[in-house]
Amino acid sequence: MAAGRGPGLFGKLPAKGDFITRDLPPVVLQAWEGWLQTVMASSRDRLGPGWAQLWRAAPVWRFWIGPDVFGTACAGALITSVDRVGRQFPLVLIQPETAGDFPPPPVVAPFESWYGALEARLREALTLDSLPDVSALLDGLEPGAVRRPPVVAPLAEEAPPPAAWIDPPEPAAPEASADEAPLEEVAAEAVAEAPEPEVPEPEEAAADDAAPEDPAPTAAYAEHDAVTVDAPAYATPEPEELEPPQLWPPLPRRPDDPVRAVWAMAGGSDVVALLADVAAADHYRAAAGRSYWWTTGGATGAAAMIAVQGLPDSAAFVLLLQGGYA
Repeated sequence: MAAGRGPGLFGKLPAKGDFITRDLPPVVLQAWEGWLQTVMASSRDRLGPGWAQLWRAAPVWRFWIGPDVFGTACAGALITSVDRVGRQFPLVLIQPETAGDFPPPPVVAPFESWYGALEARLREALTLDSLPDVSALLDGLEPGAVRRPPVVAPLAEEAPPPAAWIDPPEPAAPEASADEAPLEEVAAEAVAEAPEPEVPEPEEAAADDAAPEDPAPTAAYAEHDAVTVDAPAYATPEPEELEPPQLWPPLPRRPDDPVRAVWAMAGGSDVVALLADVAAADHYRAAAGRSYWWTTGGATGAAAMIAVQGLPDSAAFVLLLQGGYA
């Protein structure tokens, strides 16, 4: 395996008596350890006696974590595990972002073959009675080493050149021409030539003063211990809650990624192919502070997916243990 190109590993394994780690940057390892220790302790308190049963039955979860969460994007798979003496802790395969085949967010391209290979390797690891070389668990798991369907644009036979992404420049002020009248004179003429506003007849005025119809109901959302779930109710936003629109709302900017907008151009007039070309890059920027967690459900469960800003808190971690069922 080429160093730094494939996934790293950390967690607990039945064949070993303590934590194992391989090929993970310290900043990623420390962030994972801190998050897991926190949510495991809190979720154990929430679940009480039911914790052990859920831990044993939890499905494997695949994940994609945006670059703003840890400082570098990560993708991989997590399985609940124990060490040789039965102490509970996950076993996690983590692929930090590197140049090359790092997967996009799963809603853009699921990379099912690669994530499936990670899941199969984790399940195999839990069955081993001994493992002299932990690094053997990582062989052949580089994203480029696992066959998968390519992500292509709808018009793949004659795809246009890749779009260029740039920060839109500030529009330059137009230069004044010697033949043009001063701006003040143009504005005064426009006001003088504007037609008088029409005054409505009494019947029309009465109709205009009628109470407006209620707006269509807007789907509401409910907070379930900091996890947002669809609620059956409907609610209409209060007027005072609405913020005035902004011409260009400020967006967070990372020091290494100062572009706050995507401006795409390509040769030709095929806008469908242009949109397909920028989809992954644009969604990557939009998902920089989010994480996605999804599962096939295993042998008895159903497929499920959770997306959160940052990392799952203890309530969301309980959902992971429960296979996505609240």
